[in-house]
Amino acid sequence: MNRELIEKVKTVTDALEDKKGVNITVLDLSSVSDITDCFVICSGTNRSQIQALSDGAEEALAKKRIMHKGIEGYDTANWILMDYGDLVVHVFDKDSRELYDLARVWVDAEKVEIGTRVPILYCSAVYAAGIDMAVYGAGSLYHLNILMTP
Repeated sequence: MNRELIEKVKTVTDALEDKKGVNITVLDLSSVSDITDCFVICSGTNRSQIQALSDGAEEALAKKRIMHKGIEGYDTANWILMDYGDLVVHVFDKDSRELYDLARVWVDAEKVEIGTRVPILYCSAVYAAGIDMAVYGAGSLYHLNILMTP
């Protein structure tokens, strides 16, 4: 994935985490699809939350002047698809996610690990414990990929 797409993915995953999205998954489709380069897949627990997840992702990208090409399924909210060209965001309810199982359909796609946001105070505790870490982002929350030292 190129830098621009990585920034879009980070923006979307941050927004989904803010709205308490469940089981956020990122698939890099660039080597297996001509349709799009990346899927971000997420679940919500009810119709209102699923719509809030979609709204949050849309608003976060719009703040960066990234507009969607189309949104489908918003009213029924069992599967909302947000098309950004090189990035497609899927927000499911539990049953629809299990039924359509995009990760299985796109099994040849590379699953991309995303960092977990934690309070900055935790960063100090991790550092003091002697754990190597890579820090991404800014502000009061950081993205950490924590690697245990041998």
